Amino acid sequence: MILAYRDWSEIWEPRTWVRKVAVRIAWRTNERDLRRHAREKKAHRKSNAAREMGPEEKLSDEEEWRKVLATLRLLPPAQRRVTAWLLDGYTCKEVAQHLHMPESTVRSTLRHARRRLAPLIERGLNREGEKE
Repeated sequence: MILAYRDWSEIWEPRTWVRKVAVRIAWRTNERDLRRHAREKKAHRKSNAAREMGPEEKLSDEEEWRKVLATLRLLPPAQRRVTAWLLDGYTCKEVAQHLHMPESTVRSTLRHARRRLAPLIERGLNREGEKE
């Protein structure tokens, strides 16, 4: 209401203006809460996983993640972004909400990313099999 008072001379439709401002404030608050919740959820998952692993497992896990990240860098930005969210444990629906896109677009982007990654992963597995 302070905003309305400050700009009162500029406001032609007070009800519409107040409703629009209230919706924007609610949406920003919701977005901020979603981001905070996502950060907390991710931190919780990481701390639980780290507590359950020994030093050798942590090192092996870090090496695996380096390989995963190197492979993800080969994807186009949109595919990389969607795949990264899903690797962090989010559902397609949650990714769609966070990235402001239809859920069907998230699924389609993921499908394209998987098709692009399949031969790269296969080549990497073959190389590891040759080393052993």
